[in-house]
Amino acid sequence: MQTDVTTRKLKKKGSYRKHLVHLFLLPAVLLYGMFQLYPLISAALNSLYSWNGFDRNEFVGLENFITLFTQAPFNTTFWNAFTNNWTYYFVTVLTQLVIAFFLANIIYSKVKGSEFFKTVFFLPKLLSVIVIGFLFSLILNRLGER
Repeated sequence: MQTDVTTRKLKKKGSYRKHLVHLFLLPAVLLYGMFQLYPLISAALNSLYSWNGFDRNEFVGLENFITLFTQAPFNTTFWNAFTNNWTYYFVTVLTQLVIAFFLANIIYSKVKGSEFFKTVFFLPKLLSVIVIGFLFSLILNRLGER
């Protein structure tokens, strides 16, 4: 009987700790909401109003989108920009993926020269730490001489 009571207490305490971990996600969720969700929702709401960039004048609903897709200078410009953005996106993403997979294959395979590529990729990270350490040692040594 005593063991049932203690196991229930331990389960309740473990449950509390389990949910306490979610509290650590709160700052990240708040920052995401502040810098991602709020501007997205604000832009969506502003697109439904007639406004000059500073003040919302009146609610026009989907009239701005109808104008964008039907009137002559706006629809050609929109589709041109849309096509350019998607072309740029696909070309850059595909190029980066192909190069990344190729380099990852070289690094993790046992081919001749893979150690050289590992050194070349790791050197910038190592070099920045060395330079910062060297600069701070110079700064702190100069301060100690006075």
